Amino acid sequence: MTDHATIVRIFGGRLKAGAEEELEEAERPAVIWLNTLDGCFGAQLCRVKEEPGTFAIISRWRDQAALDAMVNHPEYRERTAPGMGLLDGPPTVRHYLSA
Repeated sequence: MTDHATIVRIFGGRLKAGAEEELEEAERPAVIWLNTLDGCFGAQLCRVKEEPGTFAIISRWRDQAALDAMVNHPEYRERTAPGMGLLDGPPTVRHYLSA
């Protein structure tokens, strides 16, 4: 079993004007939930310093199977839906693999 993350997932996007605080409240429960999942080595909600009004949820995963289990979990869409309506366009998702 791996004792460190092999995948870092960055999910984020630009927010509608003035939605920063609302997003933090809406997504806090989702981030707490992510941190309870098997194979998640940590998740946090961040603001992008260089781009005010842009956020990212950064999560670290043991392996692809753990990440897939999260994305396919029945609660995933329910937990993330509150913040999706606050985006000014589609989100971006990037996955970084440990070298």
